[in-house]
Amino acid sequence: MQIEFLNTFLQDIDEDDELEAFETWQEYLEAHLKLPFEAVVSESQERGPLHAGDLVKVIGFEGVEDIYGVLVNIKARGNTYVFPLCDLQASNEKSANFIMTDDYAVWFANR
Repeated sequence: MQIEFLNTFLQDIDEDDELEAFETWQEYLEAHLKLPFEAVVSESQERGPLHAGDLVKVIGFEGVEDIYGVLVNIKARGNTYVFPLCDLQASNEKSANFIMTDDYAVWFANR
């Protein structure tokens, strides 16, 4: 996502209202990501069964949460989990999903 587009995309949101920003991101991503898609856990997890490098399938959106941002439903090892999208990256580096998940993760880390 180009910086100019990102600024336009979030321009009407109070910079202190992270929940509204997360909701805006979710709306955008729901409209543009092609589901389901394969993703890789990109960040180490302190707790839980998933670890950095694990392959998962993103199957839907769960909502937003004030600490973890956009939450998605994933399948891994035969189980379904709710997981923060900021800790996932689409596995196909040539896909639009890769660019969007990366843009979101970068924005999330720098917000």
